[in-house]
Amino acid sequence: MKQVRISDLTMKQASDAFSLSFKEKIELAKLLDKLGVERNGTYRKESEEKEYRVEIRELLSRTEVVNAKSLDEAIDMIMEKYKKEEIVLDAGDFQEVVFEQEQIKGGR
Repeated sequence: MKQVRISDLTMKQASDAFSLSFKEKIELAKLLDKLGVERNGTYRKESEEKEYRVEIRELLSRTEVVNAKSLDEAIDMIMEKYKKEEIVLDAGDFQEVVFEQEQIKGGR
């Protein structure tokens, strides 16, 4: 059986040819799971049910430009804008998603 491995790096390198929205990336991940595609050797279908804890962590990132007298002042200005919700990160700022898992009950 042929194995396919996909990483975020592969998706980022392919972004020159095409781009996927955040929603499309999630849909693609779900489809790959249904097909039983391994992700970096961390996913295997097993017959016995076990209990797992899965943490989903997303990274949103944006660079803002501000005129200030010093780096500290620039950071303070951006932090203040963020606290006042003048800067709000959204799906367009999506960088990556990480799934951390651990088995917490049953099996080996």
